[in-house]
Formats: sequence, structure tokens, C-alpha cells
Amino acid sequence: MDGWVEGNFVTIVGDELLPNEPDCVLFSSPQLPSYLMKACGLVRRYLGAVEAGQPIGRTGGALHVSLLSRRRDQAASSDAEAEWVYVSPSPEFLAQAIDGEE
Repeated sequence: MDGWVEGNFVTIVGDELLPNEPDCVLFSSPQLPSYLMKACGLVRRYLGAVEAGQPIGRTGGALHVSLLSRRRDQAASSDAEAEWVYVSPSPEFLAQAIDGEE
């Protein structure tokens, strides 16, 4: 799917803001606005706009992927009540997103 690959971001851990690692990216797509993917372990990152079928990076070995889904409590009245929840990505999704060749 079309989307955007970002390499400059921070992660919140407890009360701290931690800069991203140089082998990590965030991928988002307007086609799936409630999902965000973080991939780490990339030896090459393809930043910026990507079209459907283009990889977001290349890995030479281990890859760590977090797929987050934005969920809002049905009783909540605003986006402030939304939270990001980890979901397991499918192998097909990973194969399309990452180029495993060196």
C-alpha cells in the first residue's frame, strides 16, 4: 500500500523521550490510518513516500517489527482517550514491506 516512511522520531518509555535508533523506521499509510508499523534491524532504510509494492527497507538478518493499532474506548468522547495497542503482523504483510536480499 502507499504510505510514508519516517526515520526521525522519538519513542516514549516511561517518562523519557528516546531518539530512534538509526536502523529503525515508522511506516504509516492513509489507507490504514489506525495502524502504525515500527521496524528495526534495517541496514538500509528507504525514507519518504513509498508506493504500493515498494519495500520500506532492507535487512541483512534479524528484524524486529511492532505493529500498533489505534483503539479508542467506545465510551470516550475524544481522541485523547485513544491508545496504541500491539497487534501481530501477518507474514504476508512483512514479506511485502521488507526486502530481505543483500
